[in-house]
Amino acid sequence: MKKIFILLMTVLLIIAMIPSVSADNSAQSFTVVISSEASDNEKYAAEIFSEYAGKIVGKSIPITDDESTEGYIFAIGNTALYDTSDCEDKDDGAYTIAPFEKGTAIYGAGERGTIYGVFGFLYDFCGYRCFTSSMGLNTDADEITLPTEKIEYNPYFEYTETDWVSPSDEIYSLINGLNGGSYRSIPTEHGGTVDYISNFCHTLTTEFCSAETYFDEHPEYFALHDGVRSKQQLCLTNPDTIQIVTDEVMALLEEKHNPNASVQIVSLTQNDSGEDGDFCQCESCKALDDENGSHAGSMINFVNTIAQSVKDAGYDNVAIDTFAYRYTRTCPTNIKPLDNVIVRLCTIECCFSHTLDDTSCAENVSLMNDLVNWGKICDRIYIWDYTTNYAYTCCVFPDFNILQRNIQIFYENGAKGVYEEGAYYVTSCDTEFQELRSYMISRFLRDPYCDGDEVITEFLDAYYGDSENMRQIIDMFCDNAASRHAGIYYNVNVTFEFSDNDVEKIDKLWEQASENVTDEQLARQERSEISWEYIKCSLKKGEYKSVLDGKQARIDLLNRIKDAGVTCWCEGGDFKIVSLYMFLPINTWNDGNMATVLPFVYIASWVIFGVSVLLLAIYLILLIKRGERNLKNIVLYGISPLIIYIASGILAVRSRRLYIDWIKIPAYVVTLVIFALFVVALWMNIHRDKSNLKQIIYSLIALFVFFCIYELPLAIINNAIYHGGANDLAMSVSSVLMSCFALVTAIKLLKK
Repeated sequence: MKKIFILLMTVLLIIAMIPSVSADNSAQSFTVVISSEASDNEKYAAEIFSEYAGKIVGKSIPITDDESTEGYIFAIGNTALYDTSDCEDKDDGAYTIAPFEKGTAIYGAGERGTIYGVFGFLYDFCGYRCFTSSMGLNTDADEITLPTEKIEYNPYFEYTETDWVSPSDEIYSLINGLNGGSYRSIPTEHGGTVDYISNFCHTLTTEFCSAETYFDEHPEYFALHDGVRSKQQLCLTNPDTIQIVTDEVMALLEEKHNPNASVQIVSLTQNDSGEDGDFCQCESCKALDDENGSHAGSMINFVNTIAQSVKDAGYDNVAIDTFAYRYTRTCPTNIKPLDNVIVRLCTIECCFSHTLDDTSCAENVSLMNDLVNWGKICDRIYIWDYTTNYAYTCCVFPDFNILQRNIQIFYENGAKGVYEEGAYYVTSCDTEFQELRSYMISRFLRDPYCDGDEVITEFLDAYYGDSENMRQIIDMFCDNAASRHAGIYYNVNVTFEFSDNDVEKIDKLWEQASENVTDEQLARQERSEISWEYIKCSLKKGEYKSVLDGKQARIDLLNRIKDAGVTCWCEGGDFKIVSLYMFLPINTWNDGNMATVLPFVYIASWVIFGVSVLLLAIYLILLIKRGERNLKNIVLYGISPLIIYIASGILAVRSRRLYIDWIKIPAYVVTLVIFALFVVALWMNIHRDKSNLKQIIYSLIALFVFFCIYELPLAIINNAIYHGGANDLAMSVSSVLMSCFALVTAIKLLKK
C-alpha cells in the first residue's frame, strides 16, 4: 500500500511540474512579442497565435514589439529576446519552439518557418486539429500546455502536394504542412507556396515547342516514331528544338522569376501519350537511348542542356523538372541529371494494396528498383504517387494501410518532394473515405514517422463519431485487398473477394458505428457507406446477391447515390453519366424502370438460349434416328455444333464483356473465333445440299449478321448513346438478339 501511495504521489508531482495555463486565471499574463522590424510572415504568425491561443484563454492575446514586456511572453519570429541564429541555414519551413526564462520562443527559417512553428505549437500544445476544410481549425482543450524542452522540426520534403479537396484550404494546408502551389493559393505574407511557374505537367509539345505552333511547318522538331512524325512528343536531339525550348523557358523566367522564393520549378515533361509514348526513334535519339538502356537517356540529355543554360543565366533558385514516367521510368546508365534538375518518378503501374518494399508484389519490386537506381544518380527526386481508382472512384481504394510506409520509403530513398494525386473531381463522386485519406496524406507528408494510428483514430472519432468500428471496417477492406492487388484502374472484382461471413460482419460494423453519433457524423458515415454498397452490388453479395430479389436493393442504392449528388463514377467524360453496377444511365433515375426490366431481359435471353439448345439436341437425335451412321457426319453436323453452341452461348451471355476494355485482346479474339466456328458450322450444315461456294457465301452472310448482333448494341447503346453508362443494358440486348439468331438457326437446322 505504501509503494502504491509513493507511486501515485510521484505521478501527481510529475503532472504538477508540466506548465499549463487555464482559461480562468491567466488570460492577462500572456503577451505575444514580435520585433519592431518583423516581416509580414512573422506578423501573420503572431496574429494566428493571438487569435487561436486566445480562444483557449478566453480573449485574444495582445501583440507588442515592446521587448521589455512583463509576464509570460511568446516571442514570435526573430526578436532580441532569444537567439534565433540556429535557424539561418535550415530549410524553408524548419522551426524551433524553445522555452526560455521569460516564456517560449517560436521562430523558423525562410518564409514559412515561423508560421509553421506557430501552427506546430497550436497542434502540439493547444490540441488544435483541422481534419477537413469544412470542420475548420478547432480544439477541445481548455488550457495551454507549455513546452519544457526545446523542440526542433525540419521538413522531410521541400515540396508537398495533393489535389484532394480539403488540402486546398489555406489554414488546413498550413497546420498540416502542405506547400505545393498547384492546388492551393497561399499569399507570400502567409508563407507562400512552392510553385511550378510553368504548367504542372505534360508541357513538351503543349506549352513548350507547341505542336499547334510548329508541327505543320517543322515536323522535324517532333518525334519520329514507327517511321512517322508524331505531334505527341519532341525530337529531343534536334538542335532547333532544344533552342526553341530554351528560349521559351528563358522568356518564362524573365516574366515570372522570384529571386526570393526558396525554389521555383519549370516542368519539361513528356506529353501523356500512353504506354508506348510515341518517343523519338530518330538516329540521334535512339543512339542516346541505346547507350543508356532507357528512353530516359535522350530525355535527361535534353533537360540537362536547358538546365545548364538556366544555371548559367544566374537563376540559382530555379529547378528544371522532368518525368521518369512509363517509357522514361527506367534509370539511364551513362548520364546523370544536373543538380538543378528534378526527376519526378511516377508510380502509375504500381499495386496499391501492398507497400512498395513488399518483395512478393512484382509490380512494386520493379518500381523500387527504379527508385533505388534513380537515387544513386539524382539528388533531387520528386514522386508522383496515386491515391484513387480512376475507373471506379466511388468504390473503396484500399490504400490506407500502405500510405505511411510508402511515404517513408520515398523519404528513405532520397525523395525531396511528393505529389499525391487524388480524385480532383471528387466533388462529383464523393462516396468513399476521401477526407480521411486527405488528412492521412497531409500528416504523413509533414512527418512520415508520426503516430499513424493516432492520426487515424483522432480523425475517425471527430469526423464519423466512431473510431472502433470504422477502423475495423477500413482494416477489413485493406486486409482483403492485400491478398490480391489494387491498381488505379482495376475492376472491383479484381481487388476484392469477400465471403458471405465477411459481408455480414462489415454490415454489422456499419450498424454499430452509427450508434450514438450526431446527425452530421451519421450523414458522413452514410455517404462513405455507399462505397461499400457498391462493392457488394458489384460482387453480387448480401442483398444484391440475387438478380431478381436484389432489384429493390439496387433501386434503393440508386436513390442513395442520386441523393448524395453523385454525377460520375470515374475520371473523364463530361461527368454527366453515372451508372449503378455499370448499367443504369442517369436518365433512368426518376423511376428506376431499367433496374426492373433488365433482370427479365436476361431471363428471356436464357430461355430462348435454352430452347435453342433443346432443338439442337433434338436435331442430333433425329440425325441418328434417320439412319445417319457415319461417325464423321454425326460429329461434324450434330455433336460439334451443339458443343460449340453451348460454349459460345456461355461466353456470350456470361463473360464476353470481360474483354470490352480491349486489354485482353487475345481472349476477345478467341471468343470471336469460337463464334465464327459455331456460325459457319451450322449454316454450312443448313445449306449442305448446295454447292460449296454457296455454302461459304451463306455462312459468311450469317457470320456478318451474327457479328453485328454481337457488337452493334454495345457500340450504339453503350458507347454512342450513353457514353459508357449503359454496358449491361447493351449486353442484355445483344444477348437476346444472339439467342434469337441461335433459335432461328436451330429451327432451320431442324427443318433440314
